[in-house]
Amino acid sequence: MLLPLPALALPCPLYRKGWGCDQLRSKWAWDFVPLFTSSHIYWKTSGDKSSIHDLGLSFALITDDNFSKDNLKALNVKGVPDPVSLPFGDAYVGVYAFKPIKSSKESFETLWDASGEIDDENINTGEWEDVGGGLKGMGFTFPLADIFMDANTVTKKLEQYIEK
Repeated sequence: MLLPLPALALPCPLYRKGWGCDQLRSKWAWDFVPLFTSSHIYWKTSGDKSSIHDLGLSFALITDDNFSKDNLKALNVKGVPDPVSLPFGDAYVGVYAFKPIKSSKESFETLWDASGEIDDENINTGEWEDVGGGLKGMGFTFPLADIFMDANTVTKKLEQYIEK
């Protein structure tokens, strides 16, 4: 069964005026739209105990990577960026797969909660990495346009990586 997981705590730099204020209507309409990122997490498990066949998938939709701290720094943007003058960045989907290293008496959710993140330098290598908590993880990115234009190729590539 594929179940949605609780929201993953990913670093999400949202540099928008009015963020966290009580009167959002008095600020930019920008605050009503998640322009930088959203995460969607699902898992498929075999029961209350984790199995090597369990799988967790996290999809991170990045609609404009110029809002990331690194890209803002590279663009020499200080403080709150002006969304009108900021150049368009790239849109992509980060896909992160997680599997138990071995079967365990612990549930997949327990392993998930104890795990860490995939190192940035291992993204798109096609190699599994020990992320702690009894899980291994693999991450890769796809340009958002590729998913819309050629979803079958993206799906086949995902299957190829996950079956490793």
